[in-house]
Amino acid sequence: MTELPDIENSYPLYSGLEETLGYRRTIWTPEMAQTELILDKRHMNIAGRVHGGIYAMLIDDAAGFLVCWSSNTVRDKPGVTLNLSTEFIGAPTVPHLIATATRKGGGRSIAFAGVEVRDAAGVLLATGSATYKLTRPK
Repeated sequence: MTELPDIENSYPLYSGLEETLGYRRTIWTPEMAQTELILDKRHMNIAGRVHGGIYAMLIDDAAGFLVCWSSNTVRDKPGVTLNLSTEFIGAPTVPHLIATATRKGGGRSIAFAGVEVRDAAGVLLATGSATYKLTRPK
């Protein structure tokens, strides 16, 4: 089974939700970020399928991490999600999900990102877009 980095070895912005759901930010560049998750029973709905909220969370996390960080240690653009859309496309063939966010545009106060969620076999599971209001650091 694939294992994700320990919290201590993952990128910053560790949160209680990250610990509870077990996802990790695994790649960050100024133009692309990835968040990964190994599925288990915590992530399933009553029908035994991945809960749609898991896809939405991965989209928001990867996109938000991309637009709010200038480096892997400096969160200089705090932001809040203004809009998040998710399109559910397929079902995973393996239990390892990878959300890849890319910049779509924006300026000093608004940022846009697009995200694809695939399983580790490359099957497209969901796509999404996110808009963020960037705020001043406190």
